Amino acid sequence: MNLKEEFLKYIGDEYSLVGYARSYKLVFLKLFLQFMDSEGKVKEIDLAREFKRFYEKRKEQRLLPDINADPRIQNVDTSTISQIISVIRDNPFRVISDRGFVYHKNINGEEYYLINNELLREFTEDFKKKMTNLIEKKINLYFSRIDKGEKIAGSNNSLKTLLIDLMNNYVKARTSE
Repeated sequence: MNLKEEFLKYIGDEYSLVGYARSYKLVFLKLFLQFMDSEGKVKEIDLAREFKRFYEKRKEQRLLPDINADPRIQNVDTSTISQIISVIRDNPFRVISDRGFVYHKNINGEEYYLINNELLREFTEDFKKKMTNLIEKKINLYFSRIDKGEKIAGSNNSLKTLLIDLMNNYVKARTSE
């Protein structure tokens, strides 16, 4: 299996969230693809700012930033960019880089995330667009399961709603892929 096939397998089917306990990997990949230049690199600081902005927007909409969010994401509005970079480096970057898809490098005193050169060669505009759309669908699927119309404040039944959803879908989840 070549690296492109491994990457596709890692991303998974558009209707599957297997391997995505939190949204961080999906958001990282979305932003990486969005800001990746022709050499397959993204400035770490730029990606971190957009990562922070993503979760700030969710909080502005009074939505949960994520389930079991890291405190630096839960309190993203008061987190520094350095703290966000630390979250990114711990997970999702570490997990994705362990697979050989991306790596980190200091170039002329600036920190970058770079895509593996073998994978970069496979990133035609069509493939990049396909991956961007797939990841966006997965992000929407991920958050649709969290949001379900629930807001952070004024929602004293969000745990109840999550438990009911869990009970209603338990058998289906256990008997399907």
